[in-house]
Amino acid sequence: MTSQHFPYRFDKRWAPLFFALGVGDDDGVDISDDGELIATFGRFSVKTTLDNIDHTRVTGPHRWYTAVARRPRRGDREVSGRCARSYSM
Repeated sequence: MTSQHFPYRFDKRWAPLFFALGVGDDDGVDISDDGELIATFGRFSVKTTLDNIDHTRVTGPHRWYTAVARRPRRGDREVSGRCARSYSM
């Protein structure tokens, strides 16, 4: 199985915070050939099928204290400024 990987862009000034959150260079969004989207941010991940995605968007720029976090919301799963709205997860 092959996939496309879309890494996050990190501000190196915040490397100690990312380290504490478990975030590494291999984190980001992966789209597999079998139709799965997996977004990983440290120890947290969101996994769904591409058929389940309504739309995506890249947001920003963000202030550091609003961007460096996992923000789960009802109906959305957002990871570091990227939002994938789904029908059900």
